Amino acid sequence: MQIQRIENAELRKQLVEYDVKLHDLETQMENVTRTLNNLGYKFDKLNELSKDFETRISEPIGTPSPGQPTDPRSTTGAQTTEVHHPIAFYAAVSVDTETNPVVFDEVYTNEGDCYDNTTGEFTCSVSGVYHITWSVETFGEVDVGTILEVNGQKFGYTWTDANDQQYDTSTGVAILRLRAGDVIKVTLQSGSEVDGRQSVFTGHFLFP
Repeated sequence: MQIQRIENAELRKQLVEYDVKLHDLETQMENVTRTLNNLGYKFDKLNELSKDFETRISEPIGTPSPGQPTDPRSTTGAQTTEVHHPIAFYAAVSVDTETNPVVFDEVYTNEGDCYDNTTGEFTCSVSGVYHITWSVETFGEVDVGTILEVNGQKFGYTWTDANDQQYDTSTGVAILRLRAGDVIKVTLQSGSEVDGRQSVFTGHFLFP
């Protein structure tokens, strides 16, 4: 009888331990289930973001996102697409010159084919804002004065005054809103001569 009581006591002890372990396992399972649910939610969100990203990169540049207003300049309310115009030029004077306007005859870049190296003129083909620079060099006691002209009107000046047996360079910069058909050139003041070593004329399209 004593032995049976001892065995029953041991059995109850083991049952209590098993019950504790079972409770711990149930708690762990609940935690695992909660973690899996959180991971599933995050996966769904990532999937939505991925689809949204794929949609955005497939749209043309400048297309408004859903819910965003369209271009206020549009009268139809249709979505607009930004257009990039590859217009840029870079030319230099190959030899000393007194031609007027200055002909930067050696062309390094002429995207859009708007610069004419036989006349020294840049003719705007697309209306918008442009960045224009010009630089002239002189040697010895030779003064060089230049004028940036747009359709014959003066928009910028430079003046270079070198000392005896020395080089000197002057540079001008202009940000101009141009219309298609406008003509830009660099002219010389009377008695000037441009040295061909470092004299350049450049410009590029910025934005409409």
